[in-house]
Amino acid sequence: MENLLNFLKRLGLTEYEAKAYLALLKLGSADAKTLAEASGVPRTRIYDVIHKLERQNLVQRKSVERPTHYTPTPPEVSLEMRIRQVLGELDSGFKTVQKVYYSSRSEETFDAWVIRGESQTYPAAVKLAREVSSLLIFRCASLPPEVFQQMVEALKIAKRRGARTVTVLDRSLRESIGLQNFETFLKEFNPRIETFFLPLNLVFSDFKDLLVFYAPTSGQIEAPEPVGLYVKTGKLEGLLRERFEKAFGLLPP
Repeated sequence: MENLLNFLKRLGLTEYEAKAYLALLKLGSADAKTLAEASGVPRTRIYDVIHKLERQNLVQRKSVERPTHYTPTPPEVSLEMRIRQVLGELDSGFKTVQKVYYSSRSEETFDAWVIRGESQTYPAAVKLAREVSSLLIFRCASLPPEVFQQMVEALKIAKRRGARTVTVLDRSLRESIGLQNFETFLKEFNPRIETFFLPLNLVFSDFKDLLVFYAPTSGQIEAPEPVGLYVKTGKLEGLLRERFEKAFGLLPP
């Protein structure tokens, strides 16, 4: 019940409005006195609360009954529009924050921040791979098998869009992700196979977004959480492209 109250308050209802609306949902139909008793809203406030809910199209009155009874408007009618409005406001606010953030930063700089935990690190890596437009560099030292498969699917999507992929795998992945998965990846992406000195993964997308992160190996006892450094290269993008071309000659067309 507390979760539902918080949900309704996030949609803009006051404490009393949320309590009265939830109580009416349970009752189906009620007069003001019954609704006040069921919701815990003071009787001196219940009429004001009901009228506000009416104005928000959350409740309707049965005009033929005395005393007046009220019923809740179906949620797919009353709440769906409100949810869309809130989502629209959140999206607009997010874009405004982005605009203010980037407008205040010099193009000569680059941004870097630390990300931690499975819920941030792995989705960030998969997102970079999935959304690449021209060139993706993927270095894999260690990943949970399910995350490795997500990366494989993201790489396939990138290839279908025409993006070039450069991949490097650590030899130890044969055991951690399984020999069959390892050999399938070899056939699909033709990676370089190496023995890494540092067990770090790397995803570099279009020379703009770089994620270097540590992921614990499967079977580790008391394994630490994944942690990484996310870098937006900014003005360094051109320099990185130039250096990469000189070293590998693999710039996308």
